Amino acid sequence: MKTKILYIVTKGTWGGAQRYVYDLATSLPDTYDVSVACGSEGRLTEKLRSHGIRTMLLPHLRRDVFFLRELVALYHLFRLLRAERPDIVHLNSSKAGGIGTLAARLARVPRIIYTAHGWPFTEERPWIARKLITTLSWLTMLMSHKTIVLSDRDNNLAKDWWGAHKLTLIPNGVRNGSAFDATHARRILESEYHVPATAILIGTIAELHPNKGLFDLITTLPMLPDDVHACIIGDGELRERLQEYVIQLGVKNRVSFLGFIPDAAALIAGFDAFVLPSTKEGMPFVILEAGSLEVPIIATRVGGIPDVIEDGVDGFLVPTHDCEQLAARINDTLRSKEAAQERARRLSQKIRERFSFDTVTLPKTLALYADSRN
Repeated sequence: MKTKILYIVTKGTWGGAQRYVYDLATSLPDTYDVSVACGSEGRLTEKLRSHGIRTMLLPHLRRDVFFLRELVALYHLFRLLRAERPDIVHLNSSKAGGIGTLAARLARVPRIIYTAHGWPFTEERPWIARKLITTLSWLTMLMSHKTIVLSDRDNNLAKDWWGAHKLTLIPNGVRNGSAFDATHARRILESEYHVPATAILIGTIAELHPNKGLFDLITTLPMLPDDVHACIIGDGELRERLQEYVIQLGVKNRVSFLGFIPDAAALIAGFDAFVLPSTKEGMPFVILEAGSLEVPIIATRVGGIPDVIEDGVDGFLVPTHDCEQLAARINDTLRSKEAAQERARRLSQKIRERFSFDTVTLPKTLALYADSRN
């Protein structure tokens, strides 16, 4: 008899948590009966259905918080769990985790797994909000049978909590898939997205959200040579404000907002450097993807990024909101191409050895499913 597993994630769009759910849901052995529930339709649900995986909609499960709607979401999630009777429920993102662990306990689901894709209390919020969210994160961990953290930092942030024995560190992993080579990727960026042919390209892939630090990336442009052009792949709530900011800063002609691009990671090879200036992260897939393609990386020292990059050895790390240091490291990377490529080669080798989905992430997660109540 197959083990019935239900993945739950807040949004059905495409981001780190959704990529994580997709990779696991489409890779489990035939001994699992897999289904996925989320709060909205989007790229995730499209891709899952193309693989024949059943998806369900929880329209009251939204990212923003309204107390009465959370009670309605809890009720509908409880009903879904009672109807589906999964052997395992695997919850992803803080909203789905908080409501889902409570619903799963009430529905007496035998095994409850929660993956913290970066603790939400590390976001830039008023201190009282962080205290409340820290308490809710702790309660979510307590109500799960096992909580997966993706980085040493997230593990250390919770290791002194009562009940921390439920924590398990399993990093994100990527497969060695096909991608465009640098010449092909650059040709597509120029022909289809009208990126300047003579420019030096720095790029990022990110939801246009406050956590991604994109204002800081744009702020560095006046500190970089005039032929450096920034490509921002992704969409989100800050698009209009970012577009206004590039005009205000006088760098409109040096930034391309490319919007959401399916399978955008294949274009990373066309960048001269990859920049991720986030203020909060879990274990970002884009760092692993850029690193595996041997593209030099400059990123902030947040979340699981320091687990992947050793500053000055296989990439550069900078503090959040330090635009001058971010610009300096971008300049160092672009000026010293040979040294940058050597760092990128070291990082690619590390990712193959330590951040492989097939040899690290998947087997460790399967072991947790088999032993989640111990």
